[in-house]
Amino acid sequence: DGSSSSNNNSFLGPAVLEERWQRFEEVVRSDALEALVSIVPGMVFAETVGLVPRILQPRYIILVGPQCLRVASVGFAGEPVIGDRPTEQRTPFVATLVTENLLDTPLDPNRQELVVGMRYRLRGAGPFETSIESSISSEAPFLLGLAQGFVDRFIAPSLADPSSWRLQLRCVELPEGEVQERGE
Repeated sequence: DGSSSSNNNSFLGPAVLEERWQRFEEVVRSDALEALVSIVPGMVFAETVGLVPRILQPRYIILVGPQCLRVASVGFAGEPVIGDRPTEQRTPFVATLVTENLLDTPLDPNRQELVVGMRYRLRGAGPFETSIESSISSEAPFLLGLAQGFVDRFIAPSLADPSSWRLQLRCVELPEGEVQERGE
């Protein structure tokens, strides 16, 4: 019937929507998305949980909803590596990393530093998940729920939760022509 009392976004007034839109534009104009759509969060994740610092077939998904802007990374992690060709290599484990809501994350006005909470989920790959595209299909309902604000409690960072950590990306000034990203 088109009505959804369970949708927590249905009660947004014009002022709230305008405020969220302005925040969305601010985040998009910053370097935050570019820094998060990179291999750096995956490497920090792997080192944090004690895995080989490698994410195979990584894909980056920008989740946008009425009150949500997040970056998700999905890839194969851990050991053993299966497959010979680099573009087809995988492991028996799928890692999904998701940032906290970037609309609620403070940005450094000088755009020198971004500190963002991230959560991860590491699960066994299903028997038909031989490519990252099939793994993303399996993750789609979860990611769609995040964008719509339905599963936010699952992803909220918690200091007591071992599946959460803070990712700090710093822009480092190097001699002209060199670029470096560093995750901590």
